[in-house]
Amino acid sequence: MDIGVDITKISRFANKDEHFVHRILGESELKEYLSLTDEKKIIYLASHFALKEALFKASQDEHYLKYQFLHDEKCKLYCLNHPEIKVSLSHDDDLIIAFIVKMD
Repeated sequence: MDIGVDITKISRFANKDEHFVHRILGESELKEYLSLTDEKKIIYLASHFALKEALFKASQDEHYLKYQFLHDEKCKLYCLNHPEIKVSLSHDDDLIIAFIVKMD
């Protein structure tokens, strides 16, 4: 079992351009992102950035940006095509923290 954690300021993602959004988000994530209000887009982008940073810390996988984190029908986060990766995310005020457990 490997773990990774990342914390970031949500406000850092308020003015990111479309190039950055497409670099961080995969195709399925982008669909979720585009359905959100502008305020929620900032939180979504910050969340997914933190999740991918935490994933890299847990796995050292250089392709960590290719992983996609989506919401199921109950709004629970999961890593697409990777059931061995468990995620937890929390935010308060301007901070967001992502926690990844990669099961063996």
